[in-house]
Amino acid sequence: MANANQNQHVLIAPLNWGLGHATRCIPLIDNYINNGYQVSIAAEGLSKKILLDSFPHLNFIDLKGYNIYYPVDGNMAWAMFKQAPKIIYGIYKEHQLLKAVIKKHGIDIIISDNRYGLWNKAIRSIIITHQINIQVPKKLKLLGGIINAINHFFISKYIECWIPDYEGKTNLSGNLSHKKPGYPNTKFIGPLSRFKKILSPNTKYDLVIVLSGPEPQRTVLENLIYRQIIKLKISTLLVRGSLSIQTYKNSNKKLEVKNLLAAEELNQIMLGAKYIICRSGYSSIMDLVAIDKTAMLIPTPGQTEQEYLATYLSTQKLFLYQTQSNFDLAKVIKDLKVFKPNKLEE
Repeated sequence: MANANQNQHVLIAPLNWGLGHATRCIPLIDNYINNGYQVSIAAEGLSKKILLDSFPHLNFIDLKGYNIYYPVDGNMAWAMFKQAPKIIYGIYKEHQLLKAVIKKHGIDIIISDNRYGLWNKAIRSIIITHQINIQVPKKLKLLGGIINAINHFFISKYIECWIPDYEGKTNLSGNLSHKKPGYPNTKFIGPLSRFKKILSPNTKYDLVIVLSGPEPQRTVLENLIYRQIIKLKISTLLVRGSLSIQTYKNSNKKLEVKNLLAAEELNQIMLGAKYIICRSGYSSIMDLVAIDKTAMLIPTPGQTEQEYLATYLSTQKLFLYQTQSNFDLAKVIKDLKVFKPNKLEE
């Protein structure tokens, strides 16, 4: 990452897929600002909202993403297969648009978080991803080689691929980035998190539930949780991870509901929580590790990366997990009460 002021203009562009890609760019943006670089951000939707709240003084550039939809039935692999032409076209289109952005704004460095078309031979182009080896569901196992060949083709277009994880045997991403020998342009930079352990904890809530990820599965899980949470008798905070209108009535006086929270406030609240529930998105995992907290992970159905991470990290005894279809809030709290997680050693 940045370590000297070279008076260069850096463009940071996270994928608009849930909140994680945007939130893990926060420490990266801070790093470049603190080292005297000019920083601009290319973002849209909720990702733009999160980053605009944290960096209102920065220049924001509109650069449309892939507009991927998520199926209600959770069959993500089939949905992605059907959307492949649209995704490939989106990658091509953003690659072409980047040329005009570079010329108009004088960009010297582009850092793309999982956006595969944002590279240009004329400038230093970097991609951030922990998915070097995409997990393919059994039904599409025969296509696994082709899918990863395409993945590696786009990654190879960048001068560097930054993997936000530890390089050794003790790591957070497992086979996603450690299964095969590293490619020439890969570099492990350690986990990226907006959270810090040094802040004073807010112990107001016993249970903190943080929702995130693409629709409609975010709403499916929210409704599932709410049906069970209204009878809960412990102080609870539900962070919806959405700007949509809340349609249900809150009859539980011990339950507080927020759409979004600023990074510092959420940091303090999660530090003070006894129990945490969240998706098994990689950015959420890095945030939890940064503040030395465990959680019950609920992988997004059909999202093979999250399903793999939940299984892998529970095997390492760092986290627990339940599937969304078998979600049982009472059991979650019971299991977290007695769970003694291992300590992650770098």
